[in-house]
Amino acid sequence: MITNKSIKQQAKESLKGNWIKYILILLATSAISGIFIDLASKEYDFLEGIIYSFIPFLNENVQEVSGIFYIIAIITEILASVITTKIALDIVDNKKYSFKDLFPNVKVFIKAIILTLVETILIALWMCLLIIPGIIKSYSYSMSLYILIKHPEYSILDCITESRHIMNGNKMNLFSLHVSFLGYYLLSAVCYALPMVALFTTNKNISNSSNSLISILLSILFIIIIIFAAVIQLYSVPYYRISEAVFYNRVSGEDTIDTIVTNNSYEGDIIVESEEIS
Repeated sequence: MITNKSIKQQAKESLKGNWIKYILILLATSAISGIFIDLASKEYDFLEGIIYSFIPFLNENVQEVSGIFYIIAIITEILASVITTKIALDIVDNKKYSFKDLFPNVKVFIKAIILTLVETILIALWMCLLIIPGIIKSYSYSMSLYILIKHPEYSILDCITESRHIMNGNKMNLFSLHVSFLGYYLLSAVCYALPMVALFTTNKNISNSSNSLISILLSILFIIIIIFAAVIQLYSVPYYRISEAVFYNRVSGEDTIDTIVTNNSYEGDIIVESEEIS
């Protein structure tokens, strides 16, 4: 039986010795895609201001260039997804990975772009009927990218069909796994929002006060809270991604770990232990 407890236990075991590497990979891929998303939004921040200032063409064709950046942003998002999913599967399968693994096979990458496009269209069509069927279908297709990475010889339709097949009867299990991480995301969201709300509501009182010590203490407290929120994300995101990779291996039958269920009389629970297949 697939349980969140056993999946998360295996995910934690897989991440031992891989936390820092995977966090750095996630940060790097997120930063690259985030740059193009920011450029496409036409918010003239420091980086974008430099680019638009030194390349006159961008000033004269803002709308066209913005559209180009959106396309690049989508492509980099897909690339980031392929890279992080591939590394997650390697970590779960206890395979060694190196810098060259950050650059996926060109054919796989092109297939991933087409796969994402096809899935988006299919889910959008289901969403046109009702929201719930669209959500259900998104879970049906959720393992397509994993299948493509594990089986690059598969066609786009083969990946989608196989995903539907292995997710038959497992959609609620994956939904339950996703919900189990909701607490992390809510806590980090509250931590990020709290300083903003507090700053907005107390800014006037602090600015009119002669005691600057209060302002300094609040600033330090806000920084601590934001750092705490960042730590939560740095812990939960890799944990989530590896757990989903473990889930894929379990439902697809490609798990390289032999699952043995034993009874623990002290705990009174059923514990899932892992043992390498010899």
